[in-house]
Amino acid sequence: MNRLVSWFVGLMIIGELILIFSSWVLSALMIENVQSLISSEGVRWFFGEFTSSLLSPVLLWIILLSISFGCLLRSRILKSSSSYRERVSRRISIGVMMICFAVIALLTFIPHAILLSATGQLYPSPFSHALVPILSFIIIVTSTTYGLLTHSFFSFRSVIEAMIFGLCKGAPLLISYLFFWQFLVSVRYVFMLC
Repeated sequence: MNRLVSWFVGLMIIGELILIFSSWVLSALMIENVQSLISSEGVRWFFGEFTSSLLSPVLLWIILLSISFGCLLRSRILKSSSSYRERVSRRISIGVMMICFAVIALLTFIPHAILLSATGQLYPSPFSHALVPILSFIIIVTSTTYGLLTHSFFSFRSVIEAMIFGLCKGAPLLISYLFFWQFLVSVRYVFMLC
């Protein structure tokens, strides 16, 4: 995985360098609708918009899904249960998950529900915007319940450590996202697509 990420990030860096050079050449040739990343305006854009251009829901989704993935793995809920305690804990965890889904359904699918849009639509609505965070929350709650009941998690600290473990596992995706997204917004800036 790390080798693949290294290759991908390397390709994105090479692509960014090629884009910087080609934007300079194309703008020097006065090609229409092309902005140079080397011009004073391009440099100001690159440094001034760097942080805000990387902020997107996708970044938050990667972080949340990584955290929930860590809880899912560390809780051991996906392993086949052999003991009585594990089977009972799995049933209780499924019950907790069903309660979470029921609460979300009540907030979403009844008439005039809170998570629907002002026009009563499911998309776009607060529900559709928060779908990944909702699913991550349900995975975290279900996994934590199972982990606490089976003693995979001994304390609040072990739950946090599971979340950190998930972030460590998701770090290659975060790094790939950062370089890919920066290349993408640079392309959009150079060719005035934004």
